Amino acid sequence: MVFLKASILFHLLLLTLSHNLVSADEKLVMKECQNAKVPIACFQCLEADPSSRKTDIKGLAAIMLTCVGGQADIMTANMSDWAATEKDPLLKNMYEECQEDFASAKQEILTAKVALTNNNPGESLKCLGIAFNGYFDCHDAVIFIITRIPKEKSDPIIKTLSLYNDLSEDASSLIESLIHH
Repeated sequence: MVFLKASILFHLLLLTLSHNLVSADEKLVMKECQNAKVPIACFQCLEADPSSRKTDIKGLAAIMLTCVGGQADIMTANMSDWAATEKDPLLKNMYEECQEDFASAKQEILTAKVALTNNNPGESLKCLGIAFNGYFDCHDAVIFIITRIPKEKSDPIIKTLSLYNDLSEDASSLIESLIHH
């Protein structure tokens, strides 16, 4: 009977400790996302990855880079699809240029993730900045000819560009916090 009571107490203690650990990690996510430039995008990205509850700031930054890379992949695929069916030469060219911008951005994001893994947040931030240039180039091109883009394409382009921007800024915030710690 004493063994059974000790066993139950031990398991309760383990449950309490594991609950406190999860709470501490959730607090880290909340703290970092509240300090991010776009907290909602940060929370959505990090909450989608269960490992975010068991990592440090560096791990959170790596998860954010994965989300940014995913958005770059979506933009690359969408632009490729739209370029393939576009008749207007100006729009076709813009889609192709945006496709190239985001394909290049994805490579920079992967390089940023490697730099982060190698404990070089400064280089990671630099690579993310280069990847962000693709966003600006595409965004400027889209805004320049937005009136020529059919609404069923312009709305998703603007929304996806906006999410890419938000995630990039949040990834930057997390990486910057590594530099300042």
